[in-house]
Amino acid sequence: GRINLVLILTDGKNDDDGRGVNRDALLAELAKMQDPNRPLPIVFIGMGPDVDVPELNAISKATGGQTFATADPNKINEIFFAALSRVISGAK
Repeated sequence: GRINLVLILTDGKNDDDGRGVNRDALLAELAKMQDPNRPLPIVFIGMGPDVDVPELNAISKATGGQTFATADPNKINEIFFAALSRVISGAK
């Protein structure tokens, strides 16, 4: 009866210049870790003008999660509650 999820607040842009894991490796690892009996969706809230929504969508969708974004950091409360509401209701 409880919801488990990972919530990540980010500027949504990978700027590590190749030093970290790349997207393909991350998606492959996430696919291996999925357990339909114990889902753990990743929910991203991207803030700022440089949010890479397609990148965040690819990662969140691999876990059954969702991505929410705003260019205006002042709207974080609005985005947070909208995200929480959609995750709780199961809306995609």
